[in-house]
Amino acid sequence: MLQWVWPVPLFLVGWFAPESRSHLPLTLEIGSKLRLGPYYLVRAGRTDEVEKTLHRLASPGHYSDLMIKQQIALMTHTNEQEKIEAKNGSYAECFKGSNRRRTEIVGMAWTTQLFNGSHMSSYAILL
Repeated sequence: MLQWVWPVPLFLVGWFAPESRSHLPLTLEIGSKLRLGPYYLVRAGRTDEVEKTLHRLASPGHYSDLMIKQQIALMTHTNEQEKIEAKNGSYAECFKGSNRRRTEIVGMAWTTQLFNGSHMSSYAILL
């Protein structure tokens, strides 16, 4: 498995290299054929396509018509709630109230990984 890891970045660099723009029309053609996810369609206001997308993504017979309507209603409600939350949100809220404690806990968990000495033993030759 590991032997297939390095060709992926190498392929991406070759694909996006400025000298090789002959594949751009093929990329645009493939990109136009990709289908969009149901949450994107709800956010874009294209709820008529959401039903077809949910039927396509689920196994046959999984969704009844009522379940599809409920799922679309839940997606629409979630989208509206996210809009409301995003309107009042900012990164400054990470350092206020109970969010400050959460930020401190996560920050300490992250820095503990750095200061436990493993990076010193791993990169001892470079130090």
